[in-house]
Parts: sequence; structure tokens; C-alpha cells
Amino acid sequence: MITIKVNVDDAASGHLDKLQEALDDKAAINLAVVTGAEEALKENLLTNYVPRNQRGNFWERVFNSTESHSDDDSATITMSELGIRLRIYGGDVRPGVNPAASGPRKGLPTKALAIPSSSVPVVDGRQLNPAAMGLLAYLSGKGGDSTGYLVEGEEVKRTRDTAKGKKGSTYVRAKSSGALLYTLRSITRHKGDDNIINEDEMGKGAVDALADYFDSFS
Repeated sequence: MITIKVNVDDAASGHLDKLQEALDDKAAINLAVVTGAEEALKENLLTNYVPRNQRGNFWERVFNSTESHSDDDSATITMSELGIRLRIYGGDVRPGVNPAASGPRKGLPTKALAIPSSSVPVVDGRQLNPAAMGLLAYLSGKGGDSTGYLVEGEEVKRTRDTAKGKKGSTYVRAKSSGALLYTLRSITRHKGDDNIINEDEMGKGAVDALADYFDSFS
């Protein structure tokens, strides 16, 4: 048997002191971990989702809404864009759950979900809602989940008395060759996407960032 004595010189002791200092700084560790994970998450969004350039570019808004937060006790990432939970986990959306945000039924339960077509313009990163689209004419749906359609409308005068109004009164009808603007649905079904939050890549990003943090003390 042999015994080898190892002496820790002052330089090595200094490195150990620095390493202990790094280990004791919980806030810095949490910051490094969450920053690495956030960068990996946003890289995934930027590479695989933002280029889809959907109407109003939902994914760009998701990217911009993604933020990390950390302190001595915790590290979290938030994605605050409305609708992102549905994209991640999936689910069914039905009308009547939330009150209408605009239009003649503002504050009242919604009767249908208005799904915009590509003809609806984008303002401030979002497609306009029906209340902002001027005169719209309603066309009955064909059954199933579609309950009707909203198309470009025009105001015309009645040329005779009818059950819906007297001669000279006005009503809105579908404009000839008017664009389809919204499909009204009784439900929309969404499949979740596990790839939005890529845990493997986020974990690797966190580990790499933590390694860089400790390397800075060497």
C-alpha cells in the first residue's frame, strides 16, 4: 500500500473559494439556468414557428411575449400571448364562454366564433374583428360546425313592403362578388403541439449556460 499526500497550494485554494462563491450565489445560478432555457425556447420559436408568417403573425407575438424571471428561490419562463396555451395543449373552443369584446353584442355572451379569412386586414399585428369591418351580410351555413358566413355587404332600399320592412327602408345584403370575411363556427378543435416547448433543447441550453457560469470562476 502506498500513501500519496496531496497539498492544496494557495492558488488552488483560491479557485476553490471562487467555486464555493459561485455555488452560494443561488440567484446567479437560477439566472444562468433560466436564461439558457429561454434562449433555447426562443431559438425554437424563431426557427420553426415565426417563419410560418400566419395572418397577424401569431408566432411573432408569442416570441415577443416570452420572458424569463429569476431570483434566489425560483426561475420561470412565461409566454403571455393569448392563445398559446391552446396551441401547446390543444382543446375545444366554444362560443358563449366569454362576452363579446366589441360590436352590437359587446358584453353579452358570444353566439358564434368568427374565424377570419385571409381577406381580413391585419392592424397592429392582429386581424380586425367583425365590428371593425363595416357593413357585413350574413349567409346561412351548411350545417355541421359552420353556422354561417359574414361577407362584404351593401346597403340597399326596399322597393316594396315586406314582412321585414316597409318600402323605402334599408337593409344589408351580400355585395355582388363580395369577399368572404368570416366563417361562423359553433366550435373549433385544436390539436396540441409538443414541439413548441422542446424540453430536451431547453434542458441542454440550461446545462450549457450553467457550465459557462462556472467556467467564469475558473
